[in-house]
Amino acid sequence: MKKYDVLIIGSGPIAITTSLLLAKINIKVCLLIDDLKYFKNEVKQSGPARLFAIAQNSYEIFDEIGIAEDVAKNSQSINRIRVVDDNSYSKVDFLPKDIDLKNFGYLIDEIILLRLLYDKLNANLDKIDVLHSSSSIKVESEEFFTHIHCDKLMNISNEKENLNNIYAPLIIGADGKRSTIRDLIGIDTKELDYGETAIVIDIKHTDWPHNGVAVEKFTPNGAFAILPKHELSGTMSSLVWIEQGKLSKDDINFFDKDTLKDLILRKLNGYLGDIELASDPLTYNLKLVQAKKRHKDRVVLIGDAAQAIHPIAGQGLNLGLRDMQGIIKMIVEGLEIGLDIGSESLLEDYSNARELDVEKMVKATTFLTNLFSNDILPIKIIRRLGLRGFDKVSWIKKLTMKYASGL
Repeated sequence: MKKYDVLIIGSGPIAITTSLLLAKINIKVCLLIDDLKYFKNEVKQSGPARLFAIAQNSYEIFDEIGIAEDVAKNSQSINRIRVVDDNSYSKVDFLPKDIDLKNFGYLIDEIILLRLLYDKLNANLDKIDVLHSSSSIKVESEEFFTHIHCDKLMNISNEKENLNNIYAPLIIGADGKRSTIRDLIGIDTKELDYGETAIVIDIKHTDWPHNGVAVEKFTPNGAFAILPKHELSGTMSSLVWIEQGKLSKDDINFFDKDTLKDLILRKLNGYLGDIELASDPLTYNLKLVQAKKRHKDRVVLIGDAAQAIHPIAGQGLNLGLRDMQGIIKMIVEGLEIGLDIGSESLLEDYSNARELDVEKMVKATTFLTNLFSNDILPIKIIRRLGLRGFDKVSWIKKLTMKYASGL
C-alpha cells in the first residue's frame, strides 16, 4: 500500500500535463496509465493524424512544463482564421494582431504532442511515480482517502516495486471520453448524438501554400475545415469534413480515389488549386458526452472525461487544460491553508467555478453545428447577413478571439 497526495488516471495530454505541473510544485503525485506504447516509442504514424489546436493559454501552460519551444518547432502556427458560408461572399476574418498576438496558437499532430510530453515525463520519473495496470482496477472510497486496487501495478519509475493498492485524498480522472474511472464510481453521462460523421484526410497542394491560414467553411451538410499542417513547403493540409448521417470508413472507401478527390475539389471550390490525396480517410461519429457530475467520492473529472465536445471550434484540448488549471489552483490553495483537497465542499466549489466556461463552450459548439448545418432558406439568409455584420463589429470579434485564445 502506498499513499500519494494526488493520483491521476489517464494516458493522454491532459493527464500527463497535470502530473508534470503538480510535480513541479512538489506535490507527491502518481500517474496511472493503461498504455505503454509511448514509453516504448512504438507508435508509428499511419493515416491522417488527429490535429490538436493549441491556443495561447495552452501554449503558456506548455511553457511552464518546458516543452513550448519544441511544440512551436514541430507544429504549424495559426496565422489567420477565416470563416465562410458555403460558396457565398459572407465571411469573417480573424487576425491575431487585432488582439496583440503574433498568432492564434499552433496546430500539432497528436502523436508529436504525446511524444514531447512522454519525453518530459520520462525526464521526471524521479518526481512522479508512473504506474501501469495490465488488468482491471477497483475503486474503494473511505472517509479521508480513495483506494485503487489492482492485481498488479507495475512501477515504471521503480521496476522493482510491485504494488496492488495505492491511495490518495484526491483522484483526478483524465482518462478520456470513455472514462473507466467515471464508470467505476457511478457517474452517469448525458449524450447528444449529432447524427454527423467527421471524415479526416490529408491532402497535398503544391500550387498554393496555406500560409498558416485555417479555414472553416459551412455547408448544408456540415462544416468543412481546412487546417494547415506543419511542413517546410507549407503545402500539406488536413481536412475535417463533416457529413450528415453515420458513415463508416468502409462507406467512404466505397468511392475510388479519383471520385473522392473530385468530391474534395468541389468542396474546396478552387481554393488551394489542384490536390493529391496524402492519406486514406478516417471517420468519426460525432457525439457530445458530458458527465452529469464533475466529482464523486474524492474523484474529480477533467478534460474529455468530464465533457467531450463537438470538434467544430477545435477547443476540446484547450477546454480540458482550463479544467486542469482550475483543479491545480484548488489543490494549491487548499494545501496552503491545510484543507482536505478531496473534500466534497472543495470539489463542489471547483465544479461550480468551471460550470460557466464549460456550458458556454458546449452551447456554442452545439449552436454553431445547428446553425451552419442547415439549408433552410430563411436561416441561410440570416446566417449570411449575420456573418457579414459580425465581421464589421470589431469589439465582438476581439471578445470572441480572446475567449478562444483563453485570455
